[in-house]
Amino acid sequence: MASLLKVFGGRWKRPLQSVTYKAILFKRFTITSSAARPNSALINYVWQNVFAKEDMIVDSEAMRVRNREGLDWMERMERESQDQKNIIDQLREDSKIQKMINEKLENKIHDQENKIHGQENKIQGQEITITQLETDSKAQKIINEQQKRMWFEVRATEIEKHGHSQAEEAMLARSERNQTVHGGNIIQDLEVVDFIKAETTEQRHDSLQAAFEAWYEVSPRYKHQIVHAPELVVKTFNTLADTKSRWGWSNNPTTQDEVQKICRGIVSRWLEYVNTAKGEYPEDDIRREFDKLVTLRSA
Repeated sequence: MASLLKVFGGRWKRPLQSVTYKAILFKRFTITSSAARPNSALINYVWQNVFAKEDMIVDSEAMRVRNREGLDWMERMERESQDQKNIIDQLREDSKIQKMINEKLENKIHDQENKIHGQENKIQGQEITITQLETDSKAQKIINEQQKRMWFEVRATEIEKHGHSQAEEAMLARSERNQTVHGGNIIQDLEVVDFIKAETTEQRHDSLQAAFEAWYEVSPRYKHQIVHAPELVVKTFNTLADTKSRWGWSNNPTTQDEVQKICRGIVSRWLEYVNTAKGEYPEDDIRREFDKLVTLRSA
């Protein structure tokens, strides 16, 4: 024996009306050997014997024909369908809410990243400013030392004149004055070039810059490197300028040429180091060449 579940869906027409009704008929029954027959006969058998006429309900308002078990089944299916629809609607709503939350989180993360990036740029700018201030402070310290040294040389000359005869006094004073006014002082003269650039015409600045290059044989654009250069390099620039401006060197052209040659060699080695930024500073070579300058100047 077997159990059979049949659901019939179709049209039900009331005898005297042209209104079409939906029919939901549901019944569980057991097929006996006497009921085994072709499909068409089986349907007729089910219709005549399974569904009792008194069990039929006509719902005019809902326009449905059903039996009691069909009604229960239909209402259960409608509830399940509605529950599934509600679940789907809730999932869709949850999905929309989650999408909105994700978008807000992404925007917040993006804003936070921009804020961090801005802070990093600000910190980097502050670090650059601090580095520049430190560099300027060191440069100003060197300039102050140079100016103090020049002032002390003037005062020393004033003191020394009291220990010499008038002739010796005049000679010493003239020598110190010539060194201060006419001698090389590349650190100070770099400041003079900048001062002229800020205070006068472009034509005069260009002229002064060209004269600076001719005198020191280096461009003022190396100001930063010169200010931070080793002391021997700065002295070499000043010595080279002295040989061109102080009349005492012209009295000994041989020594003058030899000193200029050594100065240019030291300047060339230093510029090569600065321009290539490779290897170590050739301190030993420059010191050895500078010692030759000291010997020649002493002679």
